[in-house]
Amino acid sequence: MPSVWIAGAANSAGALFVFSWIQQVLPDHQQKATDKDMSAKPQRLPTDEDKIRAIRLLYNRLHRAFTLYHWACQILPMLTDHPQCQEACVAIVTVKNACVETTLLSVRDIDDFFRPQGRRAHEHDLRATDFYGFQSPGPFLSAAERESINQRIAHLTFSPIWTGTSGLGSDPTYNWDSAELVERAARAVFAFMDHLDTELSSKRPADADEFRMVKTVFERGLKDLEALAAIERRARAKA
Repeated sequence: MPSVWIAGAANSAGALFVFSWIQQVLPDHQQKATDKDMSAKPQRLPTDEDKIRAIRLLYNRLHRAFTLYHWACQILPMLTDHPQCQEACVAIVTVKNACVETTLLSVRDIDDFFRPQGRRAHEHDLRATDFYGFQSPGPFLSAAERESINQRIAHLTFSPIWTGTSGLGSDPTYNWDSAELVERAARAVFAFMDHLDTELSSKRPADADEFRMVKTVFERGLKDLEALAAIERRARAKA
């Protein structure tokens, strides 16, 4: 809508004309916006095949949530005896930080999945309630935990500065209990996969077998998370 400037000394007839013009233009502008909304592409509803493929995206996220465990408990110990390990300390910290970020963002993604259906940022976001009548227990992250991931990992913010932490490199003043967060994410996914097992065993037995096998692999990995939890406890004790 074009802007209109009215001088303070405008006569009443002129003001009435402008007011009348605005009344005529605004409804027309609003109607065009409504028409545009009405002509928007209708929401695409996922097919059963889409849902099966989406479930694989979910356990891919859970697999990424174990990234820090794989780094700290499996890969880094193999590097510590390498003669050039001390010289590569900056590279090692950089990779570690990337693993922390991948783990925490994956946990946040899984937490999103279990949030109420009405809390979608976008219409194509996945929600647990989209799948075979599953009744989601809701998010497993507290508001404070989620906010800390948002403020320190997902977005560039002033939070690390205002709270007196660097937000750079290995910051000993702020440590997440990532092993616990991953375990909570995994437990939530396991409950969801148990529901899928019940729903799909007769309808899509091959898919049900696949998801059951995946769950078994993650359950074994969950038992190994205690090693990461021990490393994080030592880090917090030194902070």
